[in-house]
Amino acid sequence: METDETRSVQGIVFVDLNQSGKRDANERGLAGVKVSNGADVTVTATDGAYTLPVKDDMAVMVIQPSGYQVPHNDKWEPQFSYQHKPSGSAKRLRFGGIPATGPLPEAINFPLIPVRSNSDQFRCIVLGDIQTYSNQEIGYVRDSTIDDLHDRGAEARGDCILAVGDVVGDDLRLIPRVAELLGTLKTPQWWVHGNHDIDF
Repeated sequence: METDETRSVQGIVFVDLNQSGKRDANERGLAGVKVSNGADVTVTATDGAYTLPVKDDMAVMVIQPSGYQVPHNDKWEPQFSYQHKPSGSAKRLRFGGIPATGPLPEAINFPLIPVRSNSDQFRCIVLGDIQTYSNQEIGYVRDSTIDDLHDRGAEARGDCILAVGDVVGDDLRLIPRVAELLGTLKTPQWWVHGNHDIDF
């Protein structure tokens, strides 16, 4: 009998020229890009194709190469992975956990957007331990840190935001509002979740 451990996940990494998120006939596959299932890492072939083993609980993700950017949503959250958790979280969690994702799609494709840089310098905003426990505290972050960054202009916002843990204070319902607030800076925001950002 075929199990997740004997199956594979596959797809194409491609250059998304019109930023539609879907591969058009004139959009080539991109060779040499790393793709991972969280345990294994592979590199795309000359046509942009990749294959990886399937795990019961995995995130299939593209590793953003130099010269390209993964797409982002309206909150400027990078869209670089697909969560595969067929049965959802194993037990009931305080904030619901991850819902069942069902069977894998036939292919998991990753669009990449070409970007140009006039410099070898790479600048990021680093936010550590803002640990917002309420909507009121999110307002404090808005009226201090975020307003200050807006006042300093686009150059101060740099190339990305790195939120390095404890973005909220144990209430995961606040995460969408914090993401929306950071999204006003119009800079891709990458989060590392801390112990106060976990669903127990």
